[in-house]
Amino acid sequence: MDNRLEVPLELLQSARIQLQEAAYLLRDYTRELELDPQRLQWVEARIGDIRSMARKHRIEPEQLSAYLEKLQTELDTLDSDDYDIEAVQQQLEQAAEHYQQQAQKLSAKRSKAAKKLSADVSKAMQELGMQGGRFEIRVSADQSATFSPHGADQIEFTVSANPGQPLKPLTKVASGGELSRISLAIQIIAAQKLTLPALIFDEVDTGIGGGIAEV
Repeated sequence: MDNRLEVPLELLQSARIQLQEAAYLLRDYTRELELDPQRLQWVEARIGDIRSMARKHRIEPEQLSAYLEKLQTELDTLDSDDYDIEAVQQQLEQAAEHYQQQAQKLSAKRSKAAKKLSADVSKAMQELGMQGGRFEIRVSADQSATFSPHGADQIEFTVSANPGQPLKPLTKVASGGELSRISLAIQIIAAQKLTLPALIFDEVDTGIGGGIAEV
């Protein structure tokens, strides 16, 4: 063998040994880099969730990020609308409170007027021959009433046609003559409050005896 090749051969032999040692070291290093099984399982599950979410919204997995931003924007818009809803709710509560205050004032005025009208109609009934007769307007709170321009009262007309009889609803008065006189008394008193130049009754004597009709 040519002596000039000895040095190159020695270098090649040395390089082969070094490459083998490097290969052994790399193999040992890769063995130490084995993935954690639990971590690998979590990653696989996460990928599965992402793909499932993409299928649910009928988009590609890489589009999920942009879709999330879109949903967040819509949610922020809804949150801002909540403030408007709260403001409207507050206005409704204030309106309801104002309504209750006005309804109470109206109820007080009705009760006062009902007392005066009851006395006037009772007097008119007696003048029409119903001695001892009483008429009473009852004003009570209607718990089932909703908001109404007419207030929150329940109005009931009650009457006692004879002395000693309890007051009963006007709708349950049986006698046609009594009902006619009560109706006439109410109309006479009501007409006095309206300041009418004339009051015309059609067949006013219907159900009323001759003596009373002359009144």
